Amino acid sequence: MKAEVVDLGPCRKRISVELEAAKVKEQYDTICLELGREAELPGFRRGRVPRSLLTSKFGKQIVADAKSKLIEASFRDVVKDKALEPVGEPVLDLDKVEFSLDKALSYQCEIEVKPVFDPPSCEGLKLERPSDEVTDEDVAKTLKNILRRLAEVHPVSEPAQNEDIVVIEARLTVDGKEAWRDQELPVALMEERVLGLPFDLKSSELLGAKAGDRRSLTVELPVNFRIPEYAGKSAQAEIELKDVKRPKLPELTDELAKKLGAESAEKLRASLRERLVEDKKSSADEAVRSQAIDKLVAAVQFELPEKLLARACAGNEARRHYRLAQMGINGETLTDEARQEMHNVSRKDAERELRAFLILEKLAKKLGMEASDAEVDGRLAEMAARRGVDPVAFRRHAEEHGEIESVKAELAERKVIDFVVSKAQIGKAAAGAKS
Repeated sequence: MKAEVVDLGPCRKRISVELEAAKVKEQYDTICLELGREAELPGFRRGRVPRSLLTSKFGKQIVADAKSKLIEASFRDVVKDKALEPVGEPVLDLDKVEFSLDKALSYQCEIEVKPVFDPPSCEGLKLERPSDEVTDEDVAKTLKNILRRLAEVHPVSEPAQNEDIVVIEARLTVDGKEAWRDQELPVALMEERVLGLPFDLKSSELLGAKAGDRRSLTVELPVNFRIPEYAGKSAQAEIELKDVKRPKLPELTDELAKKLGAESAEKLRASLRERLVEDKKSSADEAVRSQAIDKLVAAVQFELPEKLLARACAGNEARRHYRLAQMGINGETLTDEARQEMHNVSRKDAERELRAFLILEKLAKKLGMEASDAEVDGRLAEMAARRGVDPVAFRRHAEEHGEIESVKAELAERKVIDFVVSKAQIGKAAAGAKS
């Protein structure tokens, strides 16, 4: 076999292969022999059909099978010999490959391959861990959110303040056309934004207002605005405050705590603190891991296989469309600007994920942290238990759908990230920094 690999770009190769005529005839004869053992035709017993009749009746199928097997086997050999790492299937028109029993078989195909790069240093990264301290204020805030659901609301004549419920009449216009209107809409003034509106509005816009006060301002409508033709556009909002209502939270007593599932008020506060400690620790851990990945991605530059990136981008975009559909929004009705923005964000996220995957994969090989069969079995058993299905059936399904490799990759990534974090210089994030 003769094989030549030519670079077409950073992640593209053209493979040219020529197989000897003897190899072609050998493969053709093998297929004829296998077919002859199984074929049944009128007037002949199984295994007794003359070859001339087989080639006359099944000639096209035999040739197609021979070409397919020769190309598949030789492609694998070239990939192994040249140490290539293909992504996706080779681009090849099988019908255009000429086949003759007394001639060599030649073909060309193009493939995308994983980029060649040296993995970045993964020790001594400087990372910041957000504080996972839980304060009395955190507990009180969480408890307040719980009690708010049980609050009684009373009208007040005072100016609106934080956490009040205000009833408004609101109207939106886009380019002079009315896009939405509501005459008796209750909304909540929370710490940063107004809850209950079909667009974003800072609470500060309504704080201090009294019944009868009006506000006129420009707002940006979200891409999932209920009326697709106005989604993502600027709108003029006219708001009149009709009423101010203030919630009165109930006092936390042992009796109320029992209704909330705790033995006492003290036990409820303690359980809330435990949950917050766990949540904050988990959030801080995830923030450190995410920083580590970002540092690794920023440390090395390489080209990405364009088709692979396009597939990853399409997958991200499809997930975003699915989430919109769950909200009752048809993604096809989005404006061109909103659709382009979704595509841009999807591509950016896909690029980061793909770079991280390739870097972590290379580091796993370098550090010898690839997943063992036992670890894969354990992970599959864990996934099966979480879904409440038979582990044997779950593994069989994973094997049939080619999911074992993704499980191996996930485990290897986890090992590498844990190693990177363990070798990092981790400081405390500045006070007030977001995790």
